[in-house]
Amino acid sequence: MQFSFGIGKDLSHFPHFSRVPLEQMIVSPDGTKYPRLEVHIYNYDKTLSPEGKTAVTVSFYTTNREFWIDARKNDRPKYRQAKEEFTQQIIDLLDVRLSGIKDCIEVIDVATPATFQRYTNNWKGSTQGWLPGKNLLAKSPVGFKLPGLKNFYYSSHWNQPGGGLPIAIKTGRDVAKEICKTYKVPFKTISQTK
Repeated sequence: MQFSFGIGKDLSHFPHFSRVPLEQMIVSPDGTKYPRLEVHIYNYDKTLSPEGKTAVTVSFYTTNREFWIDARKNDRPKYRQAKEEFTQQIIDLLDVRLSGIKDCIEVIDVATPATFQRYTNNWKGSTQGWLPGKNLLAKSPVGFKLPGLKNFYYSSHWNQPGGGLPIAIKTGRDVAKEICKTYKVPFKTISQTK
């Protein structure tokens, strides 16, 4: 889950990322318990907000994604209420951590697993692909080629652990290299062709 806030206040004096231990765990409406906040303050990138304002995100992982997906699908008022109540908990904690920002919040956006599934169609609303098990060096279970499909290559954030946009870009490059190797064409990047 990701909570994004546009705050009408300069927060340049805070560290850009922190994991804040909580005196008392907070409990998500889906039942997940969190002992800390992961707060990302984008005070180092002036392109993300106007002068004197700051973008802030708080992220949480949940394994109970079905709660959010089912609530949005079957009971929108329940879904909206759960998001609103959890958001208020986060705002109250941020208000203490970031020295009174509650009255300066200008924009709020909350992304749940239902949001990620709706916009990206990622499996079960995941934000990333998969994590390796006990063998960190194990080969990916998802290859670039699929059995039975000729001249088809697969590239996505599911090809390597971690996932997300960086992995999708990297595996796209890796597929291009694989195709060049198959057809005996030298692989060149833009910088190599200039």
